[in-house]
This record gives sequence, structure tokens and C-alpha cells, in this order.
Amino acid sequence: MRPGSAVTGAVLISLAAAVFAAPGDVVDDLLARSGMVRADLGAAALAVPSSKADFSLPHLDPLRREPLKLTGFAGGYLEAARRNGGGAARLFFDVGVAPRFPGLGPDPNLPARSHVTLPLRTLPAPLWSPIRRLVAVLVEADAEVRRAWRQVPPRVAALAARRANLTDDVPDSEVALPDVEEAARGIDAAAMARAGLKVVAGVERAARELSQAVKKVEPQMLAKLRWDVETIFGRVRVAGTGSDRHVVPPGEKPFLLLVDLGGDDVYVGSHAVGLWPEQPVGVVLDLGGNDLYEAGPKEPSQGSGLGAVGVLWDAAGDDRYRAVERSQGFAQLGVGVLVDESGRDDYRLGSAGQGAALFGAGLLVDRAGDDRYEILRDGQGYGGPGGCGTLVDLAGNDRYEAVRDPARAGRPDPRADGKAATSNAQGAGVGRRGDGSGKGSWAGGIGALVDVAGNDEYAGGTFCQGAGYWFGTGLLADGGGDDAYEAVWYAQGAAAHFALGTLLDASGNDRYALVGTGGAGLGFAWDFAAGVFVDLSGNDTYSVRRLALGAAMKRSTGIFLDAAGDDVYACAVPEECLGYVDDDAAWATRDPAQPRWHEGAQAGLFLDLGGSDRYPEGRGANGAKTIAPRNLGAGFSGTAALPAEMEEAAARRRNPGALAKPYTK
Repeated sequence: MRPGSAVTGAVLISLAAAVFAAPGDVVDDLLARSGMVRADLGAAALAVPSSKADFSLPHLDPLRREPLKLTGFAGGYLEAARRNGGGAARLFFDVGVAPRFPGLGPDPNLPARSHVTLPLRTLPAPLWSPIRRLVAVLVEADAEVRRAWRQVPPRVAALAARRANLTDDVPDSEVALPDVEEAARGIDAAAMARAGLKVVAGVERAARELSQAVKKVEPQMLAKLRWDVETIFGRVRVAGTGSDRHVVPPGEKPFLLLVDLGGDDVYVGSHAVGLWPEQPVGVVLDLGGNDLYEAGPKEPSQGSGLGAVGVLWDAAGDDRYRAVERSQGFAQLGVGVLVDESGRDDYRLGSAGQGAALFGAGLLVDRAGDDRYEILRDGQGYGGPGGCGTLVDLAGNDRYEAVRDPARAGRPDPRADGKAATSNAQGAGVGRRGDGSGKGSWAGGIGALVDVAGNDEYAGGTFCQGAGYWFGTGLLADGGGDDAYEAVWYAQGAAAHFALGTLLDASGNDRYALVGTGGAGLGFAWDFAAGVFVDLSGNDTYSVRRLALGAAMKRSTGIFLDAAGDDVYACAVPEECLGYVDDDAAWATRDPAQPRWHEGAQAGLFLDLGGSDRYPEGRGANGAKTIAPRNLGAGFSGTAALPAEMEEAAARRRNPGALAKPYTK
């Protein structure tokens, strides 16, 4: 089987599940060294439940209680991408709707016929039915969006939906957001999700129908075609196969529907955007050509839903996407989707997009080609409060960059000595921290980056590549290829403050590096959080400075697993790597004012289960060996028998919630 194929990937994901799920396995034995059991890994969720933050999603508490299941959760995203690679509507349901509303079904219930009256006489006859059916879908979705807002005061809804810079204000800002909170509580978010599902399915059907219909139209007629009409729901345009320039000037209302049948086209301004209340639905469908999409400041575009539904579908060509903000699959109290079916594409964005969402669902899907993604911050799979933001790339050798230089990206992170930006990208779940500020605490959503195949590169600053913050969930899942990952801090399966972060790489000879201050990653967690890293096969290299490779602090769980291959580990501060936890004597006594520090537990687990591996001097060897006997961390390489001390420690396993005492030989 070819490495990275669907079958191989499924087998490898099953292997990871078996490693973490089987009773009496290596994880149980490692925990037994300190008298722990699996339930202790979920003690953080019991000590600090997600009810401490508003807007938490259904997955959060179950995974916080059983963080070993994070790998299966990430694998589910990878399998959804593989399974639904040919169906964007079903993929949108799996990653954008079902995680928020488990009770909703995937059927968008598209109208079989249209009741919309359009002046179609000047349009070539083969195009009539597909255009009429698509407009009918958009009209139904328009009604669904209006129903979603019926319980929210119009002024509040408009302010919240159109508010700029919300991703900057969410994590730690003192900016008051009463309009956003009122809107998020009052909106019928399920109705908005249904509207989005309906539009994506309708556009997907129209793309297939129109691709067949244009074959029945004379090429000369197609080359000259330009059909514009005004409806009570918005403008509709159908353009032919020439090289067209479509412009929406600043302040002008976007199109309800713009269909371009081919040619190398240029789109300027706010296209494929839903803006509440002016334009509840906005769609662009381009069937072919090497196109350029560009939008400036204050011009959300390219699949953006601000309290509404915006969808961009590009069927073919080597395309360029350029925008400043809130674009390329972005949602804020709405639905934003960008689907690119083929070609070598180039995506550039300032902030907030490329699969990003707050109180909604944002999705970017690229089906084929060697692509490049660049963002300054907040995207490439960003899940803010109440949001599911996902980037899915199905094939090609791709490069993902969240610009590290704070001179360009802004937000210098003090944990990186101010030399790297806070990215919140490449699979980042980010909440609004509200402990002690009185401003409100909002749980982060799900931010996911899924790359199914190809030799890929990932580069970012801090909080990226499968990172969670403040009850958020960040995941990066890569299905195959020889990949390179580089970041600085809180990256590659890391989490802080009650959050979850995970990175799953299914196959390939991969390189992982935490550079600069270089730590808090590769299975690291801080403050009642859980960070899980899993690489299932290949000869891999790991280069870090400190606090990595299965490390946990402040009552957290950090897990690192490399399942197979001849691997190399380089650690500048090895005593804080390869299985490490901190300790505080005060935790042994229950403080009634802060009991959670006593009631929590923590574990830093390092597992390498096969191959001839190289470790820092004095920090490991092939065969079962305690890496850091002072604490819970323990390392494994190869398949040697477990040491006798483990069997003796098994008798000391304790009840969930009790204090974790470091193991000492």
C-alpha cells in the first residue's frame, strides 16, 4: 500500500487507538509508577469543569475527562476529510455542523423545483434550470437566516455581526463585548447552520449542473455573455468565458449570486460574503480559469459570513486569493465557506480566516494541487468561542505559514522574548479568558487543520499546530508524507488553561522543531489542560529546548507517543523533557479556598514504542527505561519487558482525584 493512502491511514489510526485504549497497556503501567490510574488524567475536568466558561461545545467535557481519546478525535477529522473529499456539503456538516449540533441531520432538503421568477429570456436556455434552482436555494436560505435572528434586537445583531477585530479582542483583551454576548445567546445558531448547509449543497449541485450545461451553449455566445438582474433578495450576475473583472466598490451591497462560466477573472472587493442585515446570503461560483480574488481593509470577502452565509466555489485553475481580514472561509455569528476544487493555489490573508469561526462555522477546502497558505494570525483552522473553524487540504505538497515575525504579524509574545508573534493558527482553539476580570469567560471552540496527503511544511510562532487556550480545542491532523513542522512555544500538541491540544501525524519521515525559546510543545500542557502528540510511523527527528516531549505543569496531562521508526531526540534542557512534571509541596494539603490544586492530578508521559533511537546523553536507551524517576514522566523505546518496579507500583493505584505523588526509586 502506498504510504499515506486511506487504507494505510485508517490502519495507523486504529493502531494509535489501540495503544491508548487497551486495558493493562503501557499507559496503565506508566501511570502505575506513581500509583495513578487512567481516571486521574481526567481529574482536571472534575476540578475545573467547563461550566466555568460559557458557550462550551458538546465534545469538550468528555474529552477533558478522557484526554487519551484526543487522538481518536483528531483521527475522526482526518477520516471525515478522506471520506467526504468529493462532497463538500457533507464535509461541512461533519466538521462545521455536527460538532456544534449533534442532533441535526446532514440532509439540506434542497428544493426540487424553483418558484422564483427571473427574466431568463436573454440567458442561454441550457443555463435556465441550474440558475433558477440555485437562486431558489439561496432564497430559502435567506429566510432561514432571517429566522435565526428573530429573537435578537436588530441593532445588537448588526453590531455583533459586523464587529471588526473580534479575534484580537477574544483571548485576553479588556474590551467589553456586550453586543456579541447578547447576540450569541439570542441567535438561533442551528437555523444559521441549516442555512449554511443548504447553500453549500445548492452551490455544489449547481457547479455540477452548470459544468454540463455550458457544453450545450455555442462558444461564441459564452464568450460574450453578461447577464445582470436585480431581485428583492439581491443582485444576480452570470458572466461568460471571457476574462472578466468583477468589482464591488467599498460600501456597495455584495451580490446575492455571481456565476462566472470561465476565463481568467479578477474579483475586487467584497465578493462571496453574507452581511447581516444588508445581504443575508452571498455566493460566487466560478467554473474555471486562473483567477485573482483581492479585497482590501474593511472588505470581508472570499467566503465570509458575518451574521449571514457567504460561499465561494472555484472549480478549476491556478488561483490567487488576497485579503486583509475576515475572509477565505471565515464566520462570525454565521457561515463562511471557500471551496477550491483544483489547481496550484496561493492564499494570502492578514487576519481572521482560512478556516476560522467565532459563534459559527468557517471552512476552507482545497481538493488538489501544491498550495501555499500564508496568514499573519488567527486562521488556518481557528476556533473561537462557539465556533468551528477548519482548513482541509486533500492532496499536494503544501506550505502553511503563520508569519512569525511580530514586525509583520503584530502581537509579540513575551514567552518568545518578543521575537515571535502569537499566531493562534494551524489548528488553534481559543477562548476568552475571564478569570477575575468580570468581563465574561467564554470557552474556545474547535480549530482544526487537516492535510490528507503530501510532503508538507508548517511554520508558525506561538499557539499553533494543534494548540488550545482557555477551554478551546486545537488539532492538526496530517495523513501522510514527509513533513516539516517548526514553531516556537505552545505548539505541536499543546494546551494552556483548561484547554485541549493535539497533533496527529499518521505516516512519513517527519521533522519537528521548536525554535527560539523553543518549548511547551510536542505533548505539553499547563494549568489543568491536556496536550497530546502522536506520530504513528517513520524515522523522525525532534529538536526542542525545554518543556516538551511529554511534559506537564500546574496539574495537567502531557502525552508524547512515537509508535515506530528510528528517531532522533535533541533537547537543550533534557531534564525538562521526555517525561516531566513539576511539583509543589503545597498541593499535598487541601486549601479550602483553592481545593482544585489538591484534587487535581498530573502526568507527563513519553513513549517511543519501536526502532533504534538516539537520545540526549543520559536520558534514555532502547528498551523500557525510566527517563525522569523524580516525576511521573517515563520513557519507552522498543519492546523490552517492563521493569519489576511497575508491577510493585500497580498495588499503589489510587482513587480518582487524589494527589499525585512523584515516583522515586
